[in-house]
Amino acid sequence: MTNREPRWTDIALVFVLYYLGARMGVSFTTMPEGIAILWPPNAVVLAACLLFGWRRYPAVAVAALSAEVAADLPTFPLVEALSFGLVNLGEATLAASLLRRLRFNVRFQCLADVPKFLMGGPLLGSLAAAIPGAWIYVQFRGGETPYLEFMRIWW
Repeated sequence: MTNREPRWTDIALVFVLYYLGARMGVSFTTMPEGIAILWPPNAVVLAACLLFGWRRYPAVAVAALSAEVAADLPTFPLVEALSFGLVNLGEATLAASLLRRLRFNVRFQCLADVPKFLMGGPLLGSLAAAIPGAWIYVQFRGGETPYLEFMRIWW
């Protein structure tokens, strides 16, 4: 882990990259039910947590949530945008916590880092976020798609 002290420009970059990734996800990968099938912004928060540790985490969280709301508002009401933002932030935070616990090296210096990354991010982090994320979709979007289908898509 590098864990260098983040500068305010790093936090601004988190906002910009998260916003651009969210706009891309909402604009180009959204299903008719409203769920994006590709969500690059979580990688931005995960990278920030892994690079900076927990220093200035509140600033990273505020930047990410603000960018999510700004990107989602043309498509979703404020309550939904905030809900999705909190779930996405939780996913990246959980993944970073798991990776730190597994002593994952951000430079992938050995082959053992690959399964650690897969376990912490795509497997457990995404699954943990899919549970509340799918619930939010069912509550706000409902329709023909059942909860487990939303959960599978999110995951």
